Amino acid sequence: MNGLISSVDANIYDWVISHRVSWLTEPVRLLSDLAGAALTTAFVVLVALCALHRRRYLDAVFVVVASVVAHLLSAGLKVSVGRARPESVDWLVQVGDLAFPSGHALQALVTYGSFGILVWRWQLVQSRKLVIATVVMLTFAVGCSRVYLGVHWPSDVVGGWAIGAAWLGLCWSILHFVETRNWRRC
Repeated sequence: MNGLISSVDANIYDWVISHRVSWLTEPVRLLSDLAGAALTTAFVVLVALCALHRRRYLDAVFVVVASVVAHLLSAGLKVSVGRARPESVDWLVQVGDLAFPSGHALQALVTYGSFGILVWRWQLVQSRKLVIATVVMLTFAVGCSRVYLGVHWPSDVVGGWAIGAAWLGLCWSILHFVETRNWRRC
């Protein structure tokens, strides 16, 4: 199985790298930055402050805990798995030395996914489906950007999405459980 994944990774990665075009590089870097530590942290703080302003204290805890633990999960898994990144000759951005899971893919899914959940819960817009579709497309695009930039294998990105989805799903389930038990002291 590992040989199959490595083979598929290498084939997709090589194809993407060989089809890069110069005019797309800067927009892809900017897209990737949407899941970087600085922007996701600022976004989480802003969403948490909005939740607090709305007196939705559990929602503020939800978005902060989901994001902080996602970051810790990513860092811990990178160390425990220890998977090397592709050769640095293909990198279009500078990164750390470990690859799995893609922290950008994981963090994009959790950060923007938790925002989508709160928009859905707060019924802020008429077209909640549009917000969810935007979150899904943004998360997908951020993950793809990491392969385009040459810093991740495709399976690193898929792994980041899978771990992020599992973690966000668990957070959402806990939020629902706590709310239905009327434990609103948070």
